[in-house]
Order: sequence, then structure tokens, then C-alpha cells
Amino acid sequence: IQSGLDNDKVKESILENEEHLRKTATETIKLLYIITAIGEKEEIAASEEEIYGVVKGMASRMGKNADELVAEYSKEGTLSEVGFNVVREKVFAMVLDNATIKEVGAETEKPAKAKSKKKEK
Repeated sequence: IQSGLDNDKVKESILENEEHLRKTATETIKLLYIITAIGEKEEIAASEEEIYGVVKGMASRMGKNADELVAEYSKEGTLSEVGFNVVREKVFAMVLDNATIKEVGAETEKPAKAKSKKKEK
């Protein structure tokens, strides 16, 4: 089957996509480590009640029984992901609550001074 694309162009496209995926995966892993480290340092955790509350909300949207979904997620190991998402949201909230935001705009920046050129003799 021919798609009308040159083999070299297909290979180049695959390599570009692979590089993008690798970079995205690397950034995601770094973010996971940062969130985990902040959560541990600040003793931020997800309680069983919080996890159950999230799963209950998911079950409601899916039209399922919350206890059955908890059992299913427990069996699949998905509850730990739900717990991590709860921790992530708490970490983000804590970081935003403690962040100092400074707006920087063009009107607050000083224009760069032009360097004078010495005339050659």
C-alpha cells in the first residue's frame, strides 16, 4: 500500500514524533518526582475518605455503584492513581497558596541602552 509519502519523510516524521514523546515522558516523570517529593516533605496525603469521595463522583458520572467501582479499582491498582491525583491537587493548591506572583509587562521593563560604537581612526 502506498500512501504517497517518501520513505525518508515517513522515517523523519516517526523520529520527530519519537523525540517529542521522549521529551514529554521525561518532563512527566520529573513532574511526578517533584510532586511526590513536595507531598512527602509537606506530609500531604490522600485519606481513604478523599479517595472514596473521588471514586464516588466518578461512579456517579459513569452510572455505576460506588462500592463496586472501588472494588474494581482496588483490584486493578487504580486506587493508588486516584490517591496520587488527590495528592497532586493538594500540592498544586499549596504551591499556589504560597506563591508570590509578580506581573512583569513591557511597561515595567526599562529599555535597553544602546551601546555606542567607537569610531575607528
